[in-house]
Amino acid sequence: MSESAHVAELLRQGIAAVKAGRKEEARRLLMQVVELDEQNEQAWLWLSGVVETVEDRRICLENVLTINPNNAHAQAGLAWIAQNAPPESTAPAQEPTTEEPPVETPSTEDQTAASADGRCPRCRAPLTSSARVCPECKLPLIITCPACGQYADVENTVCPSCGHRLGDFRQGAAYHLALAQSYMDGGQKDYALEALARAQAEQPDDPQQWAQIAHLYEQAGRLDQALAAAERAVQIAPDDADLLAHLGVLYRQKGQIDRALDTFQKAMELDAENPTAVIGYARIKEEQGKTAEVMTLLDRLVGQQPMTALGSLLLADLYLSQKRPRQARKFYAHACQLSSPDSEVGREALRRLAELEGKEQISPDEVGEAPIKRAVGGKGERPGCVTAYAVLLGSGGLFAVASTLALAALSGGLQRFLAELEAQMPGSMGVGPSVLGTALWAGVAFAFIGAAVNITVAIGLWNMKNWARVAVIALQGLGLLLGACQSVTFILSFRQAAAAQGFSGGFPIFSLVWLLVWFAIQGYILFWFAANRDAFH
Repeated sequence: MSESAHVAELLRQGIAAVKAGRKEEARRLLMQVVELDEQNEQAWLWLSGVVETVEDRRICLENVLTINPNNAHAQAGLAWIAQNAPPESTAPAQEPTTEEPPVETPSTEDQTAASADGRCPRCRAPLTSSARVCPECKLPLIITCPACGQYADVENTVCPSCGHRLGDFRQGAAYHLALAQSYMDGGQKDYALEALARAQAEQPDDPQQWAQIAHLYEQAGRLDQALAAAERAVQIAPDDADLLAHLGVLYRQKGQIDRALDTFQKAMELDAENPTAVIGYARIKEEQGKTAEVMTLLDRLVGQQPMTALGSLLLADLYLSQKRPRQARKFYAHACQLSSPDSEVGREALRRLAELEGKEQISPDEVGEAPIKRAVGGKGERPGCVTAYAVLLGSGGLFAVASTLALAALSGGLQRFLAELEAQMPGSMGVGPSVLGTALWAGVAFAFIGAAVNITVAIGLWNMKNWARVAVIALQGLGLLLGACQSVTFILSFRQAAAAQGFSGGFPIFSLVWLLVWFAIQGYILFWFAANRDAFH
């Protein structure tokens, strides 16, 4: 451990000992600090409260002023000693308290008469000269500046050391909440928790103040206190969708899934597009495997209108759950483009993008332009080529059904004709009429099955179903294979017939062009459906 870190640790232990009332231990630790670092202003200030004589206190405070001539607490402490100390310089120093800094801080010229006459500035209860907290209303009489760490009287609206705005203690819970937020922003968690406890003790009747208490407790990792504060906020304002949504988030963090779902549903009944409620509800349903419910939510949010930020975020989550990160990233980026980075949706989309990129965080500038303008999937847009292919496939299937039904209707007469032909000219057909009839019915059955497959796939493509895309790929691949075999057979047969007739010309150019065009179209269809998996769901 470096010397500076060792000094900081000794100072921390010394201050903790002062607050715990362990005077001897505190004096020993703080003396070690000033021996290692004579310019440590805080150590001299705290040491002034645990030394044994007034003269020692005077020396400590003078050392503080040598380091920082503007330290108001040292100035006030020396003024108090000059006015109140007994003549003997070796008189024992006043016993320090353990609530706040151990420096006497009597009123200065800019303080009100309320503190000057030894009474609490808020409730007017009488105070002892060493009091740091009012024994009646529990108002802290000294606070720590969130900016510079120096101590200030609660009546100071600005820090006398650095000029940081402290606020007006008469605002009650709002005053302590502002301090708690400043402490939290500065990474001073312990001070923030103390300020939050004081804000909570004020029992505010404003639900937004309780909500802020809940948020800060959550930020500090105190979920039980956060949950209690959020429940109090909802109790005061049960029809506030934002408060209900945040309460649902806390229930989910605590593992109370059923209560979280119920709370999210209540919030969505009040505001169907509340981002926190919809996202929370959708996440739980997706984790439970209820993708259909999530898609219903998405359809309701999006409909036939341009994709909303919340809809983009939910669709991205669905793609991510289906292990389709490339498409998920597109929709996360789209959500970022449609929302503010400070909004619930914007923060969540940026966080998810950072996870996908393997980064701790990602800035809005890194997202880039989102190429998506409307929803794809559910009731969103369908590419024109898919629409055309589905219509052609469905029309072909319906025509095949009509043809097979007509053939089936005529099959009885055709069989009788074949039977009469066989009776008049035995052996002319090579096979019996029953075999031909069976082959005819088998052909009808296979044609009907093929037509049904075409119609089913067409319906799937119309609804942008991924299984239909896979079916098209399989059918196109099989069609290309059979087409290639037929083409080879046809070419060989043509060459054989041409040779038998003594024809020396090559394969007809028209037929060759037609085959090449056919293969190009079929290959492109196969490639398009194979490459656009993300367009289907």
